[in-house]
Amino acid sequence: MTLSLLLGVVAVAGAADPPKAPPAMTPDQQKMMDDMTKAMMPGEHHKRLDSMAGRWSTHVKLWLAPNSPAMETSGSMEAKWIMGGRYLVSHHTGNMMGMPFEGQSVDGYDNLSKKYVSSWIDNMGTGILNLSGDCDADCKVLTETGEMIDPSSGNRIMYKSVITFVDANTYKYEAYSVDAAGTATKSMELVGTRKH
Repeated sequence: MTLSLLLGVVAVAGAADPPKAPPAMTPDQQKMMDDMTKAMMPGEHHKRLDSMAGRWSTHVKLWLAPNSPAMETSGSMEAKWIMGGRYLVSHHTGNMMGMPFEGQSVDGYDNLSKKYVSSWIDNMGTGILNLSGDCDADCKVLTETGEMIDPSSGNRIMYKSVITFVDANTYKYEAYSVDAAGTATKSMELVGTRKH
């Protein structure tokens, strides 16, 4: 019997078999399925991030050193939900220090760690900045922290971001570097204004 004929016989025999019901789950397996289902569902914390969805004009101030004059530039941001409202992807474009700038963040809420989470990449680096944190009581201010490598010293430093949801059409993003003593130095401020 040739291989093709044998495969044909197997296919026909398989087609005649009725589909089998999945085996019944044990109570432990059912609990695991219930826990996984609960962990994967977007909830109230994801809805709090919904105000960031849309198209925005951005104005950026950048400080290269403490007490130095700010460099200022403008750009755009567009944010969309993906994967059924689980992650908000924001794409930033503009100019930074005379060069074209492109950045992307993925923001969400981790139901298991019970933290807001964010990752950031841009064309002015090759690393991925990962942050996590919490909102204040009414979620007007979202503060996240993470670790990054200072390109000048090569040392690991703490990075802190603070997003203030000013109103439905305005938000402010502030970035800080935090030294070992806990002193925060502001390095960037972005104000977003919703495009209509």
